[in-house]
Amino acid sequence: MKSLLLIPVFIFCTCFLKANPLPPPPVISELVLYQFGFSLELALDMWGIDNLDNVRLTTSSSQANFNQGISVIFGELLVVTEEDLQSSLFIDPAGDVLIIEENYGGSWYELDKIYFGNHYYSLVSIPLEGESIVQQAFDYWGEIFYWTVKNKPPSPGSSAYQTDARGTLSGYVLDKFAQAVPGAWIKYCDEAYYWNGTSPPLQAIYSDSSGYFFCDDMFARKYPVEIIINNTTFWNADIVVELDSNNYYEFIIDSLAVGIPEPQKLLEVDISNYPNPVNGNTTFKINTSRGHIWNNGSIKIFDLSGKVVDVLYFNNNHTDIIEVTWNAKRLNTNNRSGVYCYVCEIDGKLSTSNKMILINE
Repeated sequence: MKSLLLIPVFIFCTCFLKANPLPPPPVISELVLYQFGFSLELALDMWGIDNLDNVRLTTSSSQANFNQGISVIFGELLVVTEEDLQSSLFIDPAGDVLIIEENYGGSWYELDKIYFGNHYYSLVSIPLEGESIVQQAFDYWGEIFYWTVKNKPPSPGSSAYQTDARGTLSGYVLDKFAQAVPGAWIKYCDEAYYWNGTSPPLQAIYSDSSGYFFCDDMFARKYPVEIIINNTTFWNADIVVELDSNNYYEFIIDSLAVGIPEPQKLLEVDISNYPNPVNGNTTFKINTSRGHIWNNGSIKIFDLSGKVVDVLYFNNNHTDIIEVTWNAKRLNTNNRSGVYCYVCEIDGKLSTSNKMILINE
């Protein structure tokens, strides 16, 4: 969910923006993709643009100009859809780039762009139903920077540059003998942001005495993660955190080796369900890391007293995403509306968890 964030900006004339290298806030503040269309939230007033007569949208494979007469009102967000275009615009649902451009003096200038899905430069996965992509603003001692992150639920037109939606990053750091590695730093952004502070805050993550690490305040996006022990990097690659999911990782490292060894990422698992809240059927989506060998898994559903109220089983179908459908009517009449937890176990030992809300009518 997005909430209001007020960011002081200076108003520049259009020609000044074309010549000045200092970038203003993003024009595209939120993108919502539907099965047959899109909604795009734009913050255009700081560019000195009064209307969209000379503005167009471009993707990897198509482009379309806006209809004439769409006004930009100072101080207000503008929400546009496919109906505001003069022609159809194809956005690849598997991944694409969406660019907004203005024609100024006979030349097209890029105002902003946003990537998603499997596009090479994307930092967010494909938004699922009920999700959107936003530009999250951070205040770092008066300096504003932006991350492209996922948001839930979509709220185009209400506010810009902030989301309250988060995901969880957790797991273990172990040595090659499966012993805990305490004090490992799971670094996912510039360390200055941890120590000097940002608003909203970005937390430093360390493994505890059991090797376990946990952070439930992660923005949903791709992170360039390093596992650092005693100022030495033992793992360096990208991971993805999804919304409303426990994105679980286990890392095996050779902490006794000289230099930087080649570590092994054991398994990445996250689980979520949609719809949530649940009234009838819901589908659990289990994401597993590619190439990991496993046989079967289970989903155990618990009420808040810790009692197991149902168990679902699934097998490895050799795909990255496994879907398991569950009908809440399987529960007996004593199970009332409320919060339920569910735990995913792989081969009976590796688990990740999440929660859902059950609504009985």
